[in-house]
Amino acid sequence: MANPKTANKTTSAKQTTPPPTPPIPKAASLDIPAFKRNGKSATPPATASAAESVADGPATPIAAPAKPSTGVRMPRINDVRIAGRLTAEPVIRAVGKQNVANFNLAVEKPYLDQKNEWQKQVSFIPCAVWGLVADRSKDILHKGSPVYLEGRLRSNSWETKDGEKRSAMKLEAYKVQSLARNPNRSQGQEVGE
Repeated sequence: MANPKTANKTTSAKQTTPPPTPPIPKAASLDIPAFKRNGKSATPPATASAAESVADGPATPIAAPAKPSTGVRMPRINDVRIAGRLTAEPVIRAVGKQNVANFNLAVEKPYLDQKNEWQKQVSFIPCAVWGLVADRSKDILHKGSPVYLEGRLRSNSWETKDGEKRSAMKLEAYKVQSLARNPNRSQGQEVGE
């Protein structure tokens, strides 16, 4: 006959059930949908097996990298925010079907020198504004105007008539905001994305 102590242990081990899963809190109180798929709200899968069988959408082919991976995932960040004053009237010209406004922005940075006196370091940044942003910002961009720009850096290389190689870096702005106070309009008139 089987030992009653061991029989109880084996039957109790077989009868244990996993604890119930806690309910998933609703995100409706935060005005944020809990899950979104293809622009429609969806409920989360009930079990792990259901989660494995749910497809999020059509599979897209992934292109193989051209070079072997070095193990470093380099982020593609090229984002610049800058505020300063225009050094001269912008030069606006037509390029193809759109206009471009080129200008320099003077950006000041105060610092303490060795004598503990405040000095100003001024940087002159070449900038360009393209398309509709250039057309709409004609009223904002004038000599001495204080502006805030958001954009990206772009390098340009060329060769002179003498065969010398030259290069330049320019800020291509996609957002222009006036920092001037004007009684006719509120401070911070904005043009761009």
